[in-house]
Amino acid sequence: AMARRDSCPMDGGHVASAGPLKKRGLLWRLWANIEVQCGHHMAHCDWKGPMADYKQHIDELCQAQKIFKTFQEQNVEEMRHLYLTRQKRLKDKIAKLRKRPRLKHIFTGRYDFKRENVTQL
Repeated sequence: AMARRDSCPMDGGHVASAGPLKKRGLLWRLWANIEVQCGHHMAHCDWKGPMADYKQHIDELCQAQKIFKTFQEQNVEEMRHLYLTRQKRLKDKIAKLRKRPRLKHIFTGRYDFKRENVTQL
């Protein structure tokens, strides 16, 4: 987790990455045994376990993650449909604007909107 970040999550300081942890090294064993809770605990996932098992939990077991992923996929599809619909509508409006006749400018003087120059209709 720390290998992919540029800043420390605690104090925001720079974190130099030494690459991925070796699975048999001391740092790996320390990191892998840290007790964590599921990132979806606010969605009532009660899973707690070692960091080493977190990815498997999220990828295969977490029901909240499955619901979130399904919602996310549906939302992406809805946004894609909305984008394509609006893009087509925009293209149609641009085509319609391009078909308008070009009119000559009739007035070529200066506009003067002082109160005494404006007559009420």
